[in-house]
Amino acid sequence: MNTFKLTSSLLVLLSFITPTHAIADEQSQDCINQVKLMGSESSYNFNIRNFIVPKAECKDKQSVQAFCAFVQSYDGYKTLAEDAALLPDKDDPDYANMVHVRDRAAKLCGTTTDAIRANLCSKADASQQLKFAYAECLIEGKQLYMRECLKPHRFIGEGMNGKMVQSTEAECAKQYESRSKSW
Repeated sequence: MNTFKLTSSLLVLLSFITPTHAIADEQSQDCINQVKLMGSESSYNFNIRNFIVPKAECKDKQSVQAFCAFVQSYDGYKTLAEDAALLPDKDDPDYANMVHVRDRAAKLCGTTTDAIRANLCSKADASQQLKFAYAECLIEGKQLYMRECLKPHRFIGEGMNGKMVQSTEAECAKQYESRSKSW
C-alpha cells in the first residue's frame, strides 16, 4: 500500500514538472530557430532583443550557445554590423539596449567585439573571407589585398582582350587605399 501511495504521489509530481519542462524545451527550440533566421530577411530587431535586453526570453544554455556561435561567425558579425542601424524608436524601452548591439551580444557571449574581429581576421584567408578581411582587418586585409593584386591576372578592358598583366606594388597600394574607403 505504501508503494502505491509513493508511486501515485510521484506520478502526480511528475505531471506537474513535465509540462513546465516541455514548455522550456519548446521555448529553447523557438530561440534556436530565431538564431537560424538571423541574417536572413526576418525581423532582426525582434530576434536580437530576445537575447540581449534585460528581460530577454532566450536565456537557456542551448539558446545562448547557438546565439554566440552565430555572433562569432562571419555572417553574425556582418549581420550585427549592418543591422545595428535598424534601431527601435528612441521612445522604445529597449532603445538603450540596442544602441551598442554588437558589443552587448559579445558581452553575453563572454567576449568582446575586438576579440571576435581579431579571431575572424586571423582565419579570413583560410576561410576565403577576403571581403571581410578588406573591410574589417587593417593589417590582414591589406596584406591579402596586396598578395591578390600582385598576382598576374587577365585584364579585360578596352584594347586588352584578356591580355595577362601584373600590377606593381605601388599600383596595388594605390588601389587598396582608394577601395578601402568604400568597404
